[in-house]
Amino acid sequence: MNKTRCTIRLRNDQSETERLCDRLIAFGNETGLTRKTINAVCVAVEELFTNIISYGFRDDGEHVVTVWVVYEDGTVRVRMEDDGVSFNPLGASDPDVKCTLEQSKIGGLGIYLARKLMDDFDYERRDGKNIIRLTKNAELE
Repeated sequence: MNKTRCTIRLRNDQSETERLCDRLIAFGNETGLTRKTINAVCVAVEELFTNIISYGFRDDGEHVVTVWVVYEDGTVRVRMEDDGVSFNPLGASDPDVKCTLEQSKIGGLGIYLARKLMDDFDYERRDGKNIIRLTKNAELE
């Protein structure tokens, strides 16, 4: 069994996005994932993290968003957890991707991208926390 894991604790601040991506890329490289798999995971997690810090907290206090990443037997599993307001991204409607940029409404594209890039996307609210689980069938170099 080939198993690798990583835990990333982030402040609810946009400046943490670069550190998040750097850690995900390093994890992917250490695990031997293809660039395509690494990019898919990075984009999905970055988009969801941005949504969490942009809309998830009603106060100006510091909060922690924790991201666990595990590679095991050909699958990357990501778990994101935050103590923000309850929000089920699975209930978000898909944006109209066929309209022009001028016609498009703001919002919704990040969740749409995450759902399209990952093979499985799950959400639950438990003990005052939002928990998002993502799964990606991984390609190795």
